[in-house]
Amino acid sequence: MILSQDRSESVPPEARSVLRRPRLATDGVLDVVVWWCAALAPAAAGLVAAWFWLSADVWWPATVLLYGPRWALLLPVAAIGVLAAVRQRWLLLPVVVSALVLGGPVLGFRSGWRTLAAERSRERELTIVTLNVSGGESLRADIADLMNEWDADVAAFQECGSLRWEVLELSGWHTMGRSMACIVSRFPIVEARVMERRDIEEAGGTGLAVAYRLAAPDESFWLTNIHLTTPRSGLVAVATGRLTEGADLVRRNSLMRTAELRRVRRFASDIGGPHVVVGDFNTPVESRSYRREWADWTNAFSFAGFGIGATSPGGASRSRIDHVVVDASWLVVDARTGEDVGSDHLPVIATIRRR
Repeated sequence: MILSQDRSESVPPEARSVLRRPRLATDGVLDVVVWWCAALAPAAAGLVAAWFWLSADVWWPATVLLYGPRWALLLPVAAIGVLAAVRQRWLLLPVVVSALVLGGPVLGFRSGWRTLAAERSRERELTIVTLNVSGGESLRADIADLMNEWDADVAAFQECGSLRWEVLELSGWHTMGRSMACIVSRFPIVEARVMERRDIEEAGGTGLAVAYRLAAPDESFWLTNIHLTTPRSGLVAVATGRLTEGADLVRRNSLMRTAELRRVRRFASDIGGPHVVVGDFNTPVESRSYRREWADWTNAFSFAGFGIGATSPGGASRSRIDHVVVDASWLVVDARTGEDVGSDHLPVIATIRRR
C-alpha cells in the first residue's frame, strides 16, 4: 500500500504553472484601495497645491492653512506610503512624487542648492539680520553679544519696546530707534525716512516702514525695516471654534496686509536702490498678495535657505513670516534662521553681496 503520493504528479503542467504564479498586488480589497490611493495621490497633491497658491490670502480657509500646520497635509501621504511599502513597493514612486509636490509649493521646503555654487568673498559680503524682539524684555543676551554671535553688519529689530534704549546707548555701533523699529549698523546712518501711514492706522492697521540710508564703504545703500499687521486675532478665533467671527477677521486682515504690502513696495521703489527690505511681514511667501507685490525682488531664504524656515514657531503662526528681500542690485549668498534668543520669533540671517 502506498502511504503518500506527490499530488503534483496528478496535476497537469498548465495547472501547476497557475499554482506557482505570484499573488497580484490587486488581489484583495486593501490592495485595490492602496493601488488607487497611490495612483491618484500625485493628482490630488497637485490640485491641493494649485488651490493653495490661488487662494491663500484670498479665500479665508486657504489663508488659515497658510498660517497653520501645513505639515498635516503629509499625513495621508505618509499613511499611503506605509501601506504601499508593505503591499507593493513600486507604488512608493507616486507617493514620493506627491510628497515632493506638497513639500515645495505648499509646505515651503527649500533645498538651498544655489549655495553650493556660490562664490564666497567675505570682504565683499554683508550679513543682514532681522528679528521681532517682542518688546525685548525676554532676550537671553544683550544686543552687543547678539551682534557678535550673528557676525552681523546690520540688524533690524521690530517691536523694540524697552529694547530701544539699550540700542540707542550701544557703543561702537551706529544706531537709531523710532516708532518701535530699531536698527544697529556698522555703517553710519546718514538719512532716515518714515512711510506715511495715517490712512492705514485709521483703517485699523499697524503697518510700519522706516528706511535708512547706510554709508557702506563702496556705495551707500538703503535698508527698510518693516512690521505689518498681525493676523493673530482671526487665527485665534478660528482655532477656538468661533468660525463666523474668525472668518470675517481673517478676510479683513488679508485685505489690510495686502494694502500694506503694496504701500511698502511703492515706498521702497520710490526711494530706489540698492535696497534691502527686512522685517516682520506677517505674511508667508506663499501668500498670493506677497507674490504679486514682491515677485521681482529676491527673498533671501527662498533663494538660499534650507528647510521650512518657520520664524514664528511659538506664536499664532507656524510659518515663515519674517523676511529679508533684496532688489536686483544684490546677490544672495546664504540665508538661514538663527537660534531662539528669547523672542517668539526666530532671527533671519542673510548674507548678501553687491552684484
